[in-house]
Amino acid sequence: MAATALLSWLATSLLWALASALVGMHPTVVSSGSMAPRIRPGDVVVATPARAGPLRPGTVLLVDDPERPGLLLLHRLLRRTSEGLLVTKGDANARPDPAPVATAAVRGVARLRISYVGLPKLWLAERRWPLLAAFTAAVAALVVAARAPATR
Repeated sequence: MAATALLSWLATSLLWALASALVGMHPTVVSSGSMAPRIRPGDVVVATPARAGPLRPGTVLLVDDPERPGLLLLHRLLRRTSEGLLVTKGDANARPDPAPVATAAVRGVARLRISYVGLPKLWLAERRWPLLAAFTAAVAALVVAARAPATR
């Protein structure tokens, strides 16, 4: 039963992450610890499009990274500058991000965190083959255990 429960959790978590993209949300795998301890590397954060209206300080935003074009940044909004730019900061960082973000660069507002489910993708990106192999073997073992006939 434990194997079935773990596989169900894994399948449900993956479904939430993938289905969110089909309905216009933006799931992303967290790759750094800048938002620890609440959001950790390997978590999937689902962001919804920012609605019209002001973004409030304290909101976790998914934005185009102003310092690394083509990448995304998931940080908390601290304040707006007098020019209307957004100043962000990772919860685990000592200082605000050096480059403010234009409102047009906001991809969404974080709404849902799915713990751990993005770890395999993170391990693949980091070429952590032993962890990826161990995870694959563990899932295979769970599948075998879940399919085994029940004994009394």
